[in-house]
Amino acid sequence: MKEDRKFMDDMDNKIKKQYIRSKKFSGEIEKLKLLTYSFGLNITAGLQKDIKQNLTINDCGKVQFTSYVFAGNDSGNIHQREGTKDFKIEKTNVHKIFSAFSYFFINIDEHRIVSDIGGWELELTNTEGDTYFFCGSIDKVLNYKGIDLSILIRDALGMDNLLVFDGNYKEYFINKISIEYYRFSGKNYDKEEEGYLPFQYSEHFVIDKASESITHIQIVGRGCKISHKYEYIEEIHKLFEDFNQIDLFSYIEGNPSDVVENLDQSKKYKITIDYDNKEPYIISGSFDKRGLPSDFPYFVKSIFECTATYPLGEILNPLNYEKVRRRSVEYIYCSVEFENGYKTYYYLTDDDSIEVGDFVVVPVGNDNHDMIVEVVNVEYFSVNNVPIPIEKTKRIIRKY
Repeated sequence: MKEDRKFMDDMDNKIKKQYIRSKKFSGEIEKLKLLTYSFGLNITAGLQKDIKQNLTINDCGKVQFTSYVFAGNDSGNIHQREGTKDFKIEKTNVHKIFSAFSYFFINIDEHRIVSDIGGWELELTNTEGDTYFFCGSIDKVLNYKGIDLSILIRDALGMDNLLVFDGNYKEYFINKISIEYYRFSGKNYDKEEEGYLPFQYSEHFVIDKASESITHIQIVGRGCKISHKYEYIEEIHKLFEDFNQIDLFSYIEGNPSDVVENLDQSKKYKITIDYDNKEPYIISGSFDKRGLPSDFPYFVKSIFECTATYPLGEILNPLNYEKVRRRSVEYIYCSVEFENGYKTYYYLTDDDSIEVGDFVVVPVGNDNHDMIVEVVNVEYFSVNNVPIPIEKTKRIIRKY
């Protein structure tokens, strides 16, 4: 396109006139200014995708951000999106960004500009008032001690739409995922036979970015509803971050035409993905391996790892409400189980904090070599009631 070429030439000339290659950065950062521009194949009239972004951060945590889109006319010009985003971030986040940038640009090698892709221009001003200039191509990944600088700054600012150094941002992000599941059991009779009631079971699962929560509701027959709700910030944020990295639920293999139907039972689902800048994505079908999206197991595993961290609780846990407090004259005998073992062994301890399920280090064998075992029971005995004489019972060394 003529306007594409004009924009690219203007930006290329601008770089040649204004860019002076810096020596390595020195001192402590007081202000950071980053210009990122993306063009070439990314310019499409009407797409409204950012092709230029300006970002400024100072040591007080003040952030200024402006973005520009292609005008889509013969002039080849770009225009600013409405408004400039001004906000503040915590000093801890400023420190994360400035420390990483300082470390990286003290050790930076020269970066090559590839003009048909786009690039970035960075100004770092130190506390002495000296300004250092750097630039590079947005096809490069900049790493600070194994951490991607582009991801670091997006996370610290809470802005997934930043071009930064890699240009790898999405134009839309997932806000909510809803899954509806239905299982119908019973033959489809025209009339209900005597003593026969068709059974319907359903579940409704929602992971919501706005409320930072996961809600799982089960409806079991008539008059029985079970609800679980998990609310936590970091885990939900991480889940959405992971799901946004892939085209979630984009491929379904589908069942063959000759698949055998179960006339006594059917399982159906409907999945809705809501985005911030895109129409909802809705799919439905039979709830089985071929009828579900191919990455559904990955989704389930991610959710399970998140929710399984928090078990049923303590109120209904018999290990909690049946626990007897130890008297001062009683000894603590722990029953432990070795890996792949079917027999338990008693060990003594003075540590009241050891509970069932803990792993501990114990001496084993004639040479008393250390082994890690699981505690399967904790009991208290007076000196007259001990299961094994105290002097013949080995002691737990420590918790693992």
